[in-house]
Amino acid sequence: GLNLTNASDTDADSEILDQNIVWGMAILTSVLLLILSFLLSVIVVFCIKSKKLLKYAIAGLIALAVGALLGDAIIHIIPEIFHEIPEEAEIKPDSVITSLLMLTGVFSCYILEKAFIACGIVHNHGDEHDDIGNFN
Repeated sequence: GLNLTNASDTDADSEILDQNIVWGMAILTSVLLLILSFLLSVIVVFCIKSKKLLKYAIAGLIALAVGALLGDAIIHIIPEIFHEIPEEAEIKPDSVITSLLMLTGVFSCYILEKAFIACGIVHNHGDEHDDIGNFN
């Protein structure tokens, strides 16, 4: 006869192996991207001779890092909160829509700030931070 116990054990072992391969590839990809971004940052910092250009390059790298972290938090981590809401709850919000609305709010504040600066509506309270990134 057919032994179903061995077949299910083989399927379970195959599923565990598949999960291990996925996790291994995810970790390898993350490490490779980390090394690549580090090398790119080092190249940008050490190869740019103009201090003014270096200031903008570093500001761009910082903006990229902040954007990546915010994007990861809003797009990936925050929806996990919605999985904790019990199925019996009367109102269960859509996690994708909520995350996109949060991201839209962040970008709207940024665009509004840039519009105020462009129109000259910004009021300065004496907090000058223009020397950030100045390596003189």
